[in-house]
Amino acid sequence: MRCNYTKAFLTSLLLSIYAYACGYVVWAVWFHKTLVPLVGMYRDMATPEWMYGLPLGYLVIGFTYSLAFCVFGKHMCCECKTLRGLKFGAVFFLVCALPGAIFSYALYPVPFDIALAHITQGALIYLGGGVILSRLASASCDRAEGCDMPEMCDAPVPAEKAVVKPAAKKAPAKKAAPKKSTARKKSK
Repeated sequence: MRCNYTKAFLTSLLLSIYAYACGYVVWAVWFHKTLVPLVGMYRDMATPEWMYGLPLGYLVIGFTYSLAFCVFGKHMCCECKTLRGLKFGAVFFLVCALPGAIFSYALYPVPFDIALAHITQGALIYLGGGVILSRLASASCDRAEGCDMPEMCDAPVPAEKAVVKPAAKKAPAKKAAPKKSTARKKSK
């Protein structure tokens, strides 16, 4: 699969909207918190640069995530695409979101529930984003370009690219040649 940059940009927009939705669900619905009590801890959050930087940050995260998926998640055309998207998201969560949340918890004196909210939001963003990316990538999958599990692939194969293996022909059995005697004849 080749990386389509227009599709990657549109996917990054979708992922940034998804990240906003995850942030709203985690902070406002589940933890019943807003950014107002956090302003005392994160003084930078009260500045307009930070508030304008948040959408840009989500967009950059979504764009790099979708580009990384184009590079590393090439063979996502199998029917187990949800599981593979979760694996891809779990790797990014362990590499990107979890260390960032632990670092912010260790750096700032924040309560544990705020750190847990950061970890939960990162898990939702990256695991759900992996599933979204795997579904979008598998919609345009071409089996002829290589799937690592072609027997499980559910993408249609174009007729001109379908590979038909000929049936194995049974070779005719060869007659066994008579064995030559290795014993020497003695002459009288």
